[in-house]
Amino acid sequence: MLSRRFAWALLAALSGLVTVQTAAMAEPRIGTAVRIVKDVTADARALLTGDGVNQNETVEVKADSLGELKLDDNTKLALGPGARLRLDKFVYDPAKSDGDIAVSLVKGAFRFVTGNAAKKDYKIRTPNAAISVRGTVFDVFIDDAGVEYLLLQQGSIEVCRGDGSDRSTCRTLQNVCNVIRVSPQDGVSNPLGWSERSDQQISFAIAFPFVANPPTIDPVVYNTAANIEANTCDQPQTPRQQRADYVPPSAPSYPAGPSGPGSYTPPSSYDPGDDTPPSSPPGGPPTLPVSWTGIYIGVHGGGTRTSSESDAYCDDFSTSGFGCGSSLFTPGDLLEGSLDFSGVNAGGGVQAGGRIQFGILVVGLDIDVTRMTGTDSENFTGGNSEFVYTTTVEQTMRWFGTTRATAGIAFGNILVFVTGGVAVADVEYGVGVQGYDTARKTVTQVGWTGGGGFEIGLGLFSFRGEYLHFDLGDETVVNGMGGNSTTGSQFENAGDTFRFGINFRLN
Repeated sequence: MLSRRFAWALLAALSGLVTVQTAAMAEPRIGTAVRIVKDVTADARALLTGDGVNQNETVEVKADSLGELKLDDNTKLALGPGARLRLDKFVYDPAKSDGDIAVSLVKGAFRFVTGNAAKKDYKIRTPNAAISVRGTVFDVFIDDAGVEYLLLQQGSIEVCRGDGSDRSTCRTLQNVCNVIRVSPQDGVSNPLGWSERSDQQISFAIAFPFVANPPTIDPVVYNTAANIEANTCDQPQTPRQQRADYVPPSAPSYPAGPSGPGSYTPPSSYDPGDDTPPSSPPGGPPTLPVSWTGIYIGVHGGGTRTSSESDAYCDDFSTSGFGCGSSLFTPGDLLEGSLDFSGVNAGGGVQAGGRIQFGILVVGLDIDVTRMTGTDSENFTGGNSEFVYTTTVEQTMRWFGTTRATAGIAFGNILVFVTGGVAVADVEYGVGVQGYDTARKTVTQVGWTGGGGFEIGLGLFSFRGEYLHFDLGDETVVNGMGGNSTTGSQFENAGDTFRFGINFRLN
């Protein structure tokens, strides 16, 4: 009874997990995580390189991490350490270059590069301002107190206080290297040089990390930190121009890609008049797997070794004639003690389940069903000096299923896990006595299972191998031997299964 209750509890938990995953899948995918360094999340799920990002998701970057996103219209967003943004809305028709793109920058450091949508379609919000763009690249920094700085790299932006309804508060930023300061108390400032701001305690490197180390999605050095801080940028700036006098600065404190901080060297052949960005830094973005979060289906195959212990015994059905009930035997006598027998049978089946990843920890629930082949059997020859029985015992496992909780650790694209839960099997037992028909009994047994395994992720597919031990408990089968007497066997059914499979992640 306890095993059955546990099975229902696991099934209910899986239903809850499926509900959560289905809700996440209901929001449309609007872009891709192009580069993820360390710990970045999108709502409850870990975000890894290659994952999709969805409308209405909040993307958050931990203090020692980095994220780069590309939306489906080619809008590019770089998120520095500690940044958080919300992807409020994304509607885009590539045939008309028309849409509705709304993004809320909540805190931290960002670089925003507009894409193919019309500039009027962008609605960019910060805690204190509404931003309109005109063919633009700009950086944003929002500190913990809600003070905001917007640094123009290319094009122009208009910044208005609050929701932008009061046009008298709007200011236009069109000189590159200038900044606009926005605070809850003072509102939107006029454009000014970085050195002209009143709060000199803010570090330029922390506020604008992508000046020294451009993101791989837009690896262009528009202006050097020295020129911006001294307010000596050339006006107007040629779109996407690499300055000839650029010298890579010292490395920042956050991770900067597989080649190390400051390792990118601009190509010498870059044409300042070309609006095409140069190639990515050597090595490109790190190749990390897709997230382990999601619902999956799959197939598997392998072998199962069943190991049974069977006791053949006499019982008292009759006291007449020869047999277990005669004076030759005492009721309950074993015909031949206990007999261990086993067999290895092949099987294959299907599985489904769901997982949620929290950093390197992955938890989930698995359900699988396996169709088994083969029958295990063994003969007893026993009795005493006056009477001998030959008894044949058989065991056929027709199908085998489990409902299991899993927990594992992700090492890049390799997941190592342990698992345990409920095992259910349909088993046919048989007891045959020499000279009599074989008595058969088919039962559905419920027991427990536990084990572990590994899984290797390759995009939306993954390949897994696992080992499970199971114990289905005891079952007794009786042969009435024509009504004169009876003999029977008590089976103790346990075993081990080894199998390999392929999964496909649905989201």
